[in-house]
Amino acid sequence: MIRCNSTSALPDARFITIFITKMWPFDIAPAAPPPVESKMPAHPFYPLGIEVANYLANEWSVLTLLGAFAACCASVFAVTYVVVMRVRPTMSRGELLTILWFVLCGCIHTFFEGYGTC
Repeated sequence: MIRCNSTSALPDARFITIFITKMWPFDIAPAAPPPVESKMPAHPFYPLGIEVANYLANEWSVLTLLGAFAACCASVFAVTYVVVMRVRPTMSRGELLTILWFVLCGCIHTFFEGYGTC
């Protein structure tokens, strides 16, 4: 049974202290668990136990990666637009967007496949 002050619905602070220190069946400050050596995997790929040669963990934030990707896409679009407008200035908007799309896809594919380094 919890005793309450007549002026408030909250229990008396003295009662709470006695209850916690004397009647509570558990320790107030539980002992820290023993240190467990958690072996974090060196890579996020499955199976986790194998070694992936030359794996380097990502050190850049998502915002940094997206910013770099957007800057590269903008530069590819700008260069492609300038070249297309010099070669064929009367090109329709649909044709221009199609060329921009395919050049961007080709650049992304070349970058990720690594054919640009050969």
